[in-house]
Amino acid sequence: MGKSRVLLVAAAVAPLLALTAACGGSDEASGKDAGKRPASSASPEAGEQDGKAAGPVLDEAALKKALLADGEVKGYQVAAADQEPLTPEADRAECRPLADLTAYGTGRTPRARAFASQGFAGSGQETAGRIVSVSLLSYDGDGAARTVEGVRSAIEACGDGFTTSGNNGGETIRYTAVEEIEAPESGDEAVAVKLVGEAEGTEVPMHFAVVRSGASLAQFMSLNIKSPSGASMPRDIVTAQVDKLAGAAAG
Repeated sequence: MGKSRVLLVAAAVAPLLALTAACGGSDEASGKDAGKRPASSASPEAGEQDGKAAGPVLDEAALKKALLADGEVKGYQVAAADQEPLTPEADRAECRPLADLTAYGTGRTPRARAFASQGFAGSGQETAGRIVSVSLLSYDGDGAARTVEGVRSAIEACGDGFTTSGNNGGETIRYTAVEEIEAPESGDEAVAVKLVGEAEGTEVPMHFAVVRSGASLAQFMSLNIKSPSGASMPRDIVTAQVDKLAGAAAG
């Protein structure tokens, strides 16, 4: 499978195409539609999640500051991941949480209060070909916990696949396989899933993980443009990013 055809699918579902064009850059990405909500200081009240205080609701500035930077994870370079807000629609309501995994910005259900994103391209021998997208989101109330639970429910309900459309006028994507995979042992709770996306006859496996830390989520998507079947979730990036996010919430 050629690199260009892998990137065709990647570009249709997330801001990964931009990463390969800027893998040597260090631009900070921003959630453009996050500015539609107040972004002052972090709110101290986030409601209750599982009977425990969720912690502060981080604003966009705090989420940007919490993103991993160049040099914080060995074998990767920061790559620009900024793009216009993206909210794909699933062909079945029960699959919406999985479609939201491919969204960019705060527009998902439940809606996030703030959003920031960063991309990473493998720069070492062992990480060559790996492209990783990291999104940080904060939620009011129990929005973060409901998002994690929604993904779990959608994995069970949509095992036979689903389709997304309305990608800002882009491709219609058919997901031919939905498989729950081992979740990272990070944060307060986590869920992970492997989706196989298909566009114009090309299938690309993508690994997603959603990790809740208080009222915030760290969401990851990983694929391998050098060896698509070798896609996996980079636990080093996940652990480092969740720890940094938790530190930001702790002040």
